[in-house]
Amino acid sequence: MSPSPDQPPRLPLDPSLLAGELQAEEAPDPLDLLVADLDLQAAGEPSLPIATLDRETALRQLLQGDHDARLEALRLFCEQREPRAVPALLEVLGDPCPILRMSAAYALGRTPDERAFTRVLQQLDLDANGFVRKALVWTVANFGRPEVVPVLVRSLAGDIAAVRLMAATSLADACLDLEDQRAEAVGPLVQSLRIDGEPLVRSNCAWGLGRLHPLLPPELAGPVGEALLEALLQDPDPGVRDDARSALEQLEDPDLLGRLQTLGDEGLLSWT
Repeated sequence: MSPSPDQPPRLPLDPSLLAGELQAEEAPDPLDLLVADLDLQAAGEPSLPIATLDRETALRQLLQGDHDARLEALRLFCEQREPRAVPALLEVLGDPCPILRMSAAYALGRTPDERAFTRVLQQLDLDANGFVRKALVWTVANFGRPEVVPVLVRSLAGDIAAVRLMAATSLADACLDLEDQRAEAVGPLVQSLRIDGEPLVRSNCAWGLGRLHPLLPPELAGPVGEALLEALLQDPDPGVRDDARSALEQLEDPDLLGRLQTLGDEGLLSWT
Protein backbone atom coordinates (compact mmCIF):
# COMPACT_ATOMS: atom_id res chain seq x y z
CA MET A 1 0.00 0.00 0.00
CA SER A 2 1.25 3.45 -0.74
CA PRO A 3 -1.14 5.96 0.81
CA SER A 4 -0.52 9.64 0.25
CA PRO A 5 1.65 11.07 3.07
CA ASP A 6 -0.78 13.96 3.36
CA GLN A 7 -3.98 11.94 3.41
CA PRO A 8 -3.37 8.37 4.58
CA PRO A 9 -6.41 6.10 4.55
CA ARG A 10 -8.08 5.91 7.92
CA LEU A 11 -7.43 2.64 9.71
CA PRO A 12 -10.59 1.10 11.13
CA LEU A 13 -9.18 0.42 14.58
CA ASP A 14 -10.38 1.21 18.09
CA PRO A 15 -8.33 -0.80 20.61
CA SER A 16 -10.97 -0.40 23.32
CA LEU A 17 -13.35 -2.47 21.23
CA LEU A 18 -10.97 -5.40 21.09
CA ALA A 19 -10.61 -6.40 24.74
CA GLY A 20 -13.63 -8.68 24.89
CA GLU A 21 -12.97 -10.14 21.47
CA LEU A 22 -9.53 -11.51 22.27
CA GLN A 23 -10.72 -13.63 25.19
CA ALA A 24 -12.24 -16.46 23.15
CA GLU A 25 -10.67 -18.24 20.23
CA GLU A 26 -13.99 -18.37 18.40
CA ALA A 27 -14.86 -14.71 18.95
CA PRO A 28 -15.75 -12.61 15.88
CA ASP A 29 -12.83 -10.90 14.20
CA PRO A 30 -12.43 -7.48 15.90
CA LEU A 31 -11.55 -5.87 12.58
CA ASP A 32 -14.90 -6.96 11.16
CA LEU A 33 -16.65 -5.31 14.09
CA LEU A 34 -14.64 -2.15 13.54
CA VAL A 35 -15.44 -2.04 9.84
CA ALA A 36 -19.11 -2.29 10.78
CA ASP A 37 -18.62 0.65 13.13
CA LEU A 38 -17.17 2.72 10.28
CA ASP A 39 -20.18 1.82 8.17
CA LEU A 40 -22.40 3.24 10.91
CA GLN A 41 -20.37 6.44 10.89
CA ALA A 42 -20.74 6.75 7.11
CA ALA A 43 -24.50 6.29 7.48
CA GLY A 44 -24.68 9.01 10.12
CA GLU A 45 -25.50 6.60 12.93
CA PRO A 46 -23.99 6.85 16.44
CA SER A 47 -20.67 5.05 16.75
CA LEU A 48 -17.48 5.06 18.74
CA PRO A 49 -16.01 8.51 19.43
CA ILE A 50 -12.88 9.56 17.57
CA ALA A 51 -9.74 9.92 19.67
CA THR A 52 -9.53 13.50 20.98
CA LEU A 53 -6.15 13.48 22.73
CA ASP A 54 -3.54 15.96 21.61
CA ARG A 55 -0.32 14.34 20.46
CA GLU A 56 1.85 15.59 23.33
CA THR A 57 -0.50 14.08 25.91
CA ALA A 58 -0.71 10.86 23.91
CA LEU A 59 3.08 10.57 23.77
CA ARG A 60 3.26 10.84 27.56
CA GLN A 61 0.42 8.40 28.12
CA LEU A 62 1.89 5.83 25.78
CA LEU A 63 4.61 4.83 28.25
CA GLN A 64 3.51 6.39 31.53
CA GLY A 65 -0.25 5.90 31.61
CA ASP A 66 -2.29 3.00 32.92
CA HIS A 67 -3.71 0.36 30.58
CA ASP A 68 -6.73 2.39 29.49
CA ALA A 69 -4.68 5.55 29.02
CA ARG A 70 -2.20 3.69 26.84
CA LEU A 71 -5.03 2.28 24.74
CA GLU A 72 -6.38 5.79 24.30
CA ALA A 73 -2.98 7.02 23.16
CA LEU A 74 -2.55 4.06 20.83
CA ARG A 75 -5.88 4.77 19.23
CA LEU A 76 -4.71 8.26 18.32
CA PHE A 77 -1.54 6.93 16.73
CA CYS A 78 -3.55 4.34 14.79
CA GLU A 79 -5.37 7.28 13.19
CA GLN A 80 -2.56 9.81 12.81
CA ARG A 81 1.05 9.66 11.63
CA GLU A 82 3.52 10.57 14.34
CA PRO A 83 7.21 9.64 13.86
CA ARG A 84 8.02 10.75 17.42
CA ALA A 85 5.90 7.87 18.73
CA VAL A 86 7.89 5.14 16.99
CA PRO A 87 10.37 4.36 19.83
CA ALA A 88 7.54 4.12 22.35
CA LEU A 89 5.44 2.00 19.99
CA LEU A 90 8.32 -0.42 19.63
CA GLU A 91 8.42 -0.79 23.41
CA VAL A 92 4.68 -1.45 23.52
CA LEU A 93 5.15 -4.11 20.83
CA GLY A 94 6.83 -6.20 23.54
CA ASP A 95 4.05 -5.74 26.11
CA PRO A 96 2.45 -8.89 27.58
CA CYS A 97 -1.03 -7.60 26.66
CA PRO A 98 -2.01 -8.72 23.13
CA ILE A 99 -4.42 -5.79 22.74
CA LEU A 100 -1.61 -3.32 23.35
CA ARG A 101 0.73 -5.21 21.04
CA MET A 102 -1.86 -5.35 18.27
CA SER A 103 -2.64 -1.66 18.63
CA ALA A 104 1.05 -0.78 18.52
CA ALA A 105 1.43 -2.89 15.39
CA TYR A 106 -1.31 -0.98 13.59
CA ALA A 107 0.10 2.34 14.78
CA LEU A 108 3.50 1.39 13.36
CA GLY A 109 1.78 0.63 10.07
CA ARG A 110 0.21 4.06 10.12
CA THR A 111 3.71 5.58 10.50
CA PRO A 112 6.04 3.13 8.72
CA ASP A 113 9.54 4.06 9.86
CA GLU A 114 12.82 2.37 8.97
CA ARG A 115 13.69 2.21 12.68
CA ALA A 116 10.80 -0.22 13.14
CA PHE A 117 11.17 -2.47 10.10
CA THR A 118 13.44 -5.20 11.49
CA ARG A 119 11.56 -5.36 14.79
CA VAL A 120 8.19 -5.66 13.05
CA LEU A 121 9.46 -8.61 11.01
CA GLN A 122 10.86 -10.27 14.13
CA GLN A 123 7.59 -9.81 16.00
CA LEU A 124 5.64 -11.35 13.14
CA ASP A 125 7.81 -14.46 13.41
CA LEU A 126 7.61 -14.66 17.19
CA ASP A 127 4.20 -13.44 18.33
CA ALA A 128 1.88 -16.22 19.47
CA ASN A 129 -1.34 -14.21 19.10
CA GLY A 130 -3.14 -14.44 15.76
CA PHE A 131 -4.73 -11.00 15.99
CA VAL A 132 -1.32 -9.44 16.60
CA ARG A 133 0.16 -11.30 13.63
CA LYS A 134 -2.75 -10.15 11.48
CA ALA A 135 -2.00 -6.55 12.43
CA LEU A 136 1.70 -7.05 11.71
CA VAL A 137 0.94 -8.52 8.28
CA TRP A 138 -1.01 -5.35 7.46
CA THR A 139 1.83 -3.24 8.78
CA VAL A 140 4.75 -4.85 6.94
CA ALA A 141 3.10 -4.18 3.57
CA ASN A 142 3.12 -0.46 4.30
CA PHE A 143 6.90 -0.31 4.37
CA GLY A 144 7.06 -0.78 0.60
CA ARG A 145 10.27 -2.81 0.72
CA PRO A 146 11.06 -5.90 -1.37
CA GLU A 147 11.89 -7.91 1.76
CA VAL A 148 8.22 -7.94 2.81
CA VAL A 149 7.14 -10.13 -0.12
CA PRO A 150 8.66 -13.46 1.02
CA VAL A 151 7.45 -12.71 4.55
CA LEU A 152 3.89 -12.23 3.32
CA VAL A 153 4.14 -15.32 1.13
CA ARG A 154 5.02 -17.39 4.21
CA SER A 155 2.08 -15.96 6.13
CA LEU A 156 -0.26 -16.67 3.24
CA ALA A 157 0.91 -20.26 3.02
CA GLY A 158 1.15 -21.30 6.63
CA ASP A 159 -0.65 -19.13 9.19
CA ILE A 160 -4.17 -19.25 10.59
CA ALA A 161 -7.06 -18.21 8.36
CA ALA A 162 -7.38 -14.67 9.76
CA VAL A 163 -3.71 -13.99 9.05
CA ARG A 164 -3.85 -15.61 5.61
CA LEU A 165 -6.82 -13.41 4.78
CA MET A 166 -4.81 -10.27 5.54
CA ALA A 167 -1.67 -11.65 3.91
CA ALA A 168 -3.45 -12.10 0.58
CA THR A 169 -4.57 -8.47 0.61
CA SER A 170 -1.23 -7.15 1.86
CA LEU A 171 0.74 -9.13 -0.71
CA ALA A 172 -1.24 -7.58 -3.55
CA ASP A 173 -1.04 -4.12 -2.00
CA ALA A 174 2.72 -4.32 -1.54
CA CYS A 175 3.34 -5.48 -5.10
CA LEU A 176 1.40 -2.64 -6.66
CA ASP A 177 4.59 -0.63 -6.19
CA LEU A 178 7.17 -3.43 -6.23
CA GLU A 179 7.46 -4.28 -9.90
CA ASP A 180 10.39 -6.67 -9.53
CA GLN A 181 8.59 -8.71 -6.85
CA ARG A 182 5.28 -9.26 -8.65
CA ALA A 183 6.34 -12.57 -10.15
CA GLU A 184 7.28 -13.79 -6.66
CA ALA A 185 3.81 -12.90 -5.37
CA VAL A 186 1.62 -14.11 -8.22
CA GLY A 187 2.41 -17.82 -7.90
CA PRO A 188 1.50 -18.06 -4.20
CA LEU A 189 -1.68 -16.03 -4.74
CA VAL A 190 -2.74 -18.35 -7.57
CA GLN A 191 -1.93 -21.42 -5.49
CA SER A 192 -3.92 -20.16 -2.50
CA LEU A 193 -6.82 -19.26 -4.77
CA ARG A 194 -6.88 -22.91 -5.83
CA ILE A 195 -6.18 -24.79 -2.61
CA ASP A 196 -6.82 -22.68 0.49
CA GLY A 197 -9.52 -24.24 2.63
CA GLU A 198 -11.01 -20.90 3.72
CA PRO A 199 -13.32 -19.27 1.14
CA LEU A 200 -12.61 -15.75 2.39
CA VAL A 201 -8.90 -16.27 1.79
CA ARG A 202 -9.59 -17.51 -1.74
CA SER A 203 -11.80 -14.47 -2.34
CA ASN A 204 -9.05 -12.12 -1.23
CA CYS A 205 -6.61 -13.92 -3.52
CA ALA A 206 -8.99 -13.41 -6.44
CA TRP A 207 -9.36 -9.74 -5.56
CA GLY A 208 -5.60 -9.28 -5.24
CA LEU A 209 -4.85 -11.05 -8.51
CA GLY A 210 -7.40 -8.87 -10.25
CA ARG A 211 -5.61 -5.76 -9.00
CA LEU A 212 -2.21 -7.01 -10.08
CA HIS A 213 -3.25 -8.37 -13.50
CA PRO A 214 -3.07 -5.03 -15.40
CA LEU A 215 0.50 -4.53 -14.13
CA LEU A 216 1.79 -7.94 -15.14
CA PRO A 217 3.72 -8.91 -18.28
CA PRO A 218 1.86 -11.25 -20.66
CA GLU A 219 3.64 -14.37 -19.44
CA LEU A 220 2.20 -13.74 -15.96
CA ALA A 221 -1.08 -12.06 -16.88
CA GLY A 222 -2.21 -15.06 -18.95
CA PRO A 223 -1.96 -17.64 -16.15
CA VAL A 224 -3.59 -15.20 -13.71
CA GLY A 225 -6.57 -14.76 -16.02
CA GLU A 226 -6.85 -18.53 -16.42
CA ALA A 227 -6.74 -19.02 -12.64
CA LEU A 228 -9.53 -16.49 -12.13
CA LEU A 229 -11.60 -18.17 -14.84
CA GLU A 230 -10.96 -21.54 -13.22
CA ALA A 231 -12.14 -20.17 -9.86
CA LEU A 232 -15.26 -18.75 -11.49
CA LEU A 233 -16.15 -22.11 -13.02
CA GLN A 234 -14.96 -24.57 -10.39
CA ASP A 235 -14.77 -23.05 -6.91
CA PRO A 236 -17.37 -24.67 -4.64
CA ASP A 237 -18.13 -21.41 -2.80
CA PRO A 238 -20.51 -18.93 -4.49
CA GLY A 239 -18.81 -15.97 -2.84
CA VAL A 240 -15.45 -16.93 -4.33
CA ARG A 241 -17.05 -17.43 -7.73
CA ASP A 242 -18.64 -13.99 -7.54
CA ASP A 243 -15.35 -12.36 -6.56
CA ALA A 244 -13.51 -14.15 -9.37
CA ARG A 245 -16.12 -12.95 -11.86
CA SER A 246 -15.87 -9.38 -10.54
CA ALA A 247 -12.11 -9.50 -10.91
CA LEU A 248 -12.38 -10.81 -14.47
CA GLU A 249 -14.95 -8.20 -15.48
CA GLN A 250 -12.65 -5.40 -14.31
CA LEU A 251 -9.60 -6.59 -16.24
CA GLU A 252 -10.64 -5.06 -19.59
CA ASP A 253 -9.05 -8.06 -21.31
CA PRO A 254 -10.98 -8.59 -24.56
CA ASP A 255 -10.15 -12.29 -24.77
CA LEU A 256 -11.25 -13.05 -21.20
CA LEU A 257 -14.35 -10.89 -21.49
CA GLY A 258 -15.26 -12.64 -24.74
CA ARG A 259 -14.90 -16.03 -23.07
CA LEU A 260 -17.09 -14.86 -20.20
CA GLN A 261 -19.74 -13.72 -22.65
CA THR A 262 -19.62 -17.03 -24.48
CA LEU A 263 -20.00 -18.97 -21.24
CA GLY A 264 -22.96 -16.78 -20.32
CA ASP A 265 -24.57 -17.22 -23.73
CA GLU A 266 -24.20 -20.99 -23.41
CA GLY A 267 -25.90 -20.95 -20.04
CA LEU A 268 -22.79 -22.02 -18.16
CA LEU A 269 -22.75 -18.86 -16.04
CA SER A 270 -25.46 -17.13 -14.09
CA TRP A 271 -25.35 -13.34 -14.51
CA THR A 272 -27.89 -12.60 -11.81
